[in-house]
This record gives sequence, C-alpha cells and structure tokens, in this order.
Amino acid sequence: MNQLQFPISKTAVAFLVGIVLGFFCTIPLLLLVPASLLLCWFSVGKFRRTFDTRGTFRSLALYLLALFCGAICTSLYSRNQVSNFQFNKPEYVLIKPFERLRNGSNNKRFYAEVYRTKEKAYLGKAVVYVSEADTAVAIGRIVHTYGRFSKLQPPKNPGAFDYKAYLNRKGISAQIHLNRCAYTTARSTDWSIRTVAESWRNTAEQNLARSQLSANVQAMLMALVLGQQQGMSENITEEYRVAGAVHILSVSGLHIGILVLCMYAFLNKLPNTPAWRFGKLLTLLLILWLFAFLAGFGPSVVRSVFMVSFVLIGKFINRKTNSIHTLIASAVILLAIHPVYLFDVGFQLSYLSLLSILILQPRFSSLFESRFRIVNYFRDLMSVSLAAQLGTAPLTVLYFHQFSFLFLISNLILIPVLGIVMIAATLAVLISLFTVIPDFYAKIVSFLIDGMNSCVDFLSDFRQLVFENISFSGWQCLLTYFLLVFLILYCSTRHYKYLYAVGVVLLSFQLGSLAEKLILSDTHTLTVVYQRSAPILIEQKNDHATVFTAKRSSIESVLNDYVRQAKVRNWSFASSKHYFRVNEKQLVYVDTNFVDESLRNAHIFILNKAARINVQRLIEQYQPECVVACADVPLYLERMWKESCCANRIRFYSVRE
Repeated sequence: MNQLQFPISKTAVAFLVGIVLGFFCTIPLLLLVPASLLLCWFSVGKFRRTFDTRGTFRSLALYLLALFCGAICTSLYSRNQVSNFQFNKPEYVLIKPFERLRNGSNNKRFYAEVYRTKEKAYLGKAVVYVSEADTAVAIGRIVHTYGRFSKLQPPKNPGAFDYKAYLNRKGISAQIHLNRCAYTTARSTDWSIRTVAESWRNTAEQNLARSQLSANVQAMLMALVLGQQQGMSENITEEYRVAGAVHILSVSGLHIGILVLCMYAFLNKLPNTPAWRFGKLLTLLLILWLFAFLAGFGPSVVRSVFMVSFVLIGKFINRKTNSIHTLIASAVILLAIHPVYLFDVGFQLSYLSLLSILILQPRFSSLFESRFRIVNYFRDLMSVSLAAQLGTAPLTVLYFHQFSFLFLISNLILIPVLGIVMIAATLAVLISLFTVIPDFYAKIVSFLIDGMNSCVDFLSDFRQLVFENISFSGWQCLLTYFLLVFLILYCSTRHYKYLYAVGVVLLSFQLGSLAEKLILSDTHTLTVVYQRSAPILIEQKNDHATVFTAKRSSIESVLNDYVRQAKVRNWSFASSKHYFRVNEKQLVYVDTNFVDESLRNAHIFILNKAARINVQRLIEQYQPECVVACADVPLYLERMWKESCCANRIRFYSVRE
C-alpha cells in the first residue's frame, strides 16, 4: 500500500480530477494552457531553486499541472465531438458504420459516422437501426440514404437506465431507423483498421457456422476470444450473471494473462541470447496487439495489452517494473487519448479489480501457508477472487443493483477450467480464420464449452445467494471506497489517524441515511409510469407506495426500478383496477370495461386506445380537470384529444412524452 504514496499515484489522482472537472465545468483552453506553462516554470525554473528550497510549492505545482492537463485533454476531446444534426428534417446523408452492437429484439444496431452528401460535411455520430434480416449494412460499407434523424430519448421511468447519457458520453447524439428500400450501399468499401478486423471476424464467424458447432458454442467462441457478444443467448448471459462469472464472457486481463502464459511456455524453450530475447519480445508484442486488433480494441483489452506490454519491455531491458505504477501509467495514457473511458463501466471495473488484486492478494495469501502446492494453488485462486470482488463490489452494486455470493465457488471451479477452454477456443478461432474446423476438434471444443456452461447452469440454480434490486446511491459507493482505503491503510501502517478517518466515514454514512429518512418523511408524490399495455400510477407517502394499475402482470421490472430509485421500503396494489382516489381526487381508468355513471365524480380521466368514447362529448358533459392519454394510444388520436382539451382549457398529459 506504500506504493500508493509515490508521486505518480497522487499525480494520477489529480489528473483524474482534472478530467472530471473538464467534463462538468467549462474551462477555456486560453486559461488552462498559460496556467500550465506557468506551473511548469514554477516547478523546474529559477523560482524553485530560489524560493522553494523545501519542495512544497513544487509538489503543489506538479499536482495542479496534472489537474490542468486532465482538463485540457477533456477540452480537446470535447471539441472533436461534433453534433450538427438537423432533427426531424429529412436530408441526403452518407453513413459509415464503424462498430456493431449487440442485436436488439428485432433489429441490428451500429455506431456510425454521418456526413451530409452535398457538402461532405461531418454531422456527428449516430446509432443506426436496421432489420435483423438485413445483411447489406456492415462495418466499412458506405450507406447512402434520404432519412430523418431523431433525438436520443431520455429514460421514460424513474430509476431506468439512462441510455441517452450513456451514448452522449461516447459522442453519439442521434439515431436513425433504416428500411431496406430507403437506402443504397456503395460498391466500394471504406477500408480501415476496423474494417479489416471486421472482415476477419466475419470470416471466422462464417467458418464457425459451417462447422459442427451449436449456435451457443459459436457465440461463446466469439465472446471468449474476439470479445463479440452479439450472438450470445440471453439465458446463458443471465446464468453467468447469477453465478457471479459474467466477467468470463468479456475479453479482459484474465484472458490476456492466459494467452501470455501459454506463449511463455512455448517461447522459453528457445535460446536466451540478446538477439533471441529481442525476437521473443517482438513476437509476444505482435501476438498481443494482433489479439487486441481482432477483439476490436475494446477498453479492457487495450488496457490489459498495454500494461502487459509495459511489463514485457521492462523485463527485456532488465529493469524492475512496479505493477501498480505500470497499471497507473497505462490508465493515464489511455485517458489522455480518450478521457471518456473514465466513465466507462468496464474500464472502471477492470482497473479497480486489477488494482485490488495487486494490493490485497499478497496480504490474503500470507494469512495461510501449506506445504502442499495444490493447496497453495487454490489458496491463491481464492485470494485473487476475494481481492477482485472486494474492489469491485461497490461499483457492481451501484451499476447493476445486485451482488452474487456465488462468485467464490464459481471462480474456484471455472478459472482452472477456463485456461483449458481458452487454449482450445483460441486455436478453434485461429483455424476458423482460414478454414472450417475439423469435426473431431469441433466435438472437443463443444464438449469443453458445454461442460463449462453446465457448471454455470448448476450454480445459477442457487439464486438464494444472489441479492437483487439493491438500492445503493453514488454517495454511498464513494464513502464505501473511502472506508476500504482507510481500513487497508490502517492495517498496513497501524497509524491511528486512519482509524479516526474510518470513524468519520461511518459517521458520514449515518448522517447521510438520516438525511434520506428526513427527506422521505415529507414525500407525497403521484407518478405516472410509462407502460404500453396499461398505465401504472404510483402514489408514494413517505417510504410506502400504493400501485394503481389495471394489469398486474409483466410490470415487475418497472416497479423494481421505481422502488429502488425512490427508496421505497414496502408497497402494495390498490384494491380497484379502474377507480383510484389520490389526495381527494377521483381518477378513472377508461377502457372497454367502464360504467358511464362512474365518470360523474371523476377529476382525472386516464384513456387507453381501447376506450370507446367521444372525448369532445366527455369533456363537455363531465368537465374533468385533466385528461391523460396512455402510451398505447395512436398519435392521430392523441393529437385529436389534445386539441379538444386545449380548446376547452383542460390540461392534457401524454404518458408517451
């Protein structure tokens, strides 16, 4: 833990703070650049030698310089994120897909660069949706179309995933749906590194499809070796998630480590002269970056390959490399090139898990020693798993709202098996780059992957050990990490100041929880939740919620999101499905099953598309205070109802909006 006291660690923290400030505060470059140059002069110039003899100001200037550098990197990156789309206005555009996403329920999705056809002006990046059966749109294939771009939609319900903010951080600000008859593709291909990698992956995918492999095994091979999860079954992904082994499906440092160990076992048999050592280094680096190239240069792959490259080069020049400093240096370089990686969940989890392993694993392993190598092997495996989970648990709960205590068992079983599976899978994918996999080898690969999936399927049955729908705020996550850091520092140094810091963090937890309870004690809200089949109204009083809905099936996910976000402790369904009373206001849900007499005392009408009613007559006869249109109401009906309400000065609300 003392390694974190070095200047490189503190400088990296200042650099990260600068990136965060750069994203959330507008700081002009004209101010940052001169300030940075001035700090450089203070740090190394005559001022330091004359006035700063103790080095205090130099350290402060160094940290401020790192902070300003982070803000400058963010500012330069933001300037390159152009968005010149004219929303809801059709125009001729040229679309260049550069990354394929996981398929939706009935469509394919791509990230693409968009240019205006006439002026060749760059408009920005967008999400492109095409039919699942459409094979014309692909990475590197130039698409010409006359289409209308639309804005990204914010989350429709409280607690739902904010896909718009996620895409905005990636520099994507628009979306478009392409029909097959509405576009043409150029005969030529826009060749680039991504295009070449995609063509190789497509070749591998086609040869795997012609081999004697099931669809699930093909998808697992593409995910384990090439990092492509587009074909992964939702059921298999859910089983790995429940078993606490979903990290196996994402190419990361674990997979890179297995690849390096296999290559080392082969290359160590070659001579160890300077020329051979240089050749082995080049071979390792070439294979590693070729692997990253085929995997699409994902953040976790680039981070792992970058760090291993640092270690290999340091070993070649006979210089000891500190793993923590190497990890920090790789993070700083990657963030300087692409600052938005800091907000990528995979990037955060990858670095925190590896940092936790480097800091905590040696301490956990030192707690127990055996004279049997097999016992020590499983001890090390367990300590690595514990360290990684301890470092990533707060973020996992914050982002995914669940925690699986099956991780220890699944890692003890799957990690030893994964080494064999990765070797077999890598060889299978390498063969598929050139030809169809032989039948005998396809059976071996299928046996290994099906066996691993069967283990995960067995472990996923113990759902009692999985805690789901956990309410965990950002401030709680931050305080948890402070608590972990201070506990580790106290255990390492035995300084009581860190124990006092632990007490301050625990007190902050209590004060934060008390503040949330005080806020909830004055809460009384009515929320209309977006649901296409039937509306959901949630009345919340303090920490209790009453749910009004005509259809109680298939709403668990929506309710869980609301309960988690609103800190609701208990909730219940209202007794009636059509008549509700909130704050002395009578609400009536109008569909095919309602009685006209029930409308007389109603203040708010909630109408769905099945409501057989003349809204103009309803307004004139009953004079409601408000009319609410459900999400399933066609747009033409919604417009008619809105015009009628506006003409009679009655409030109109659409759940769709």
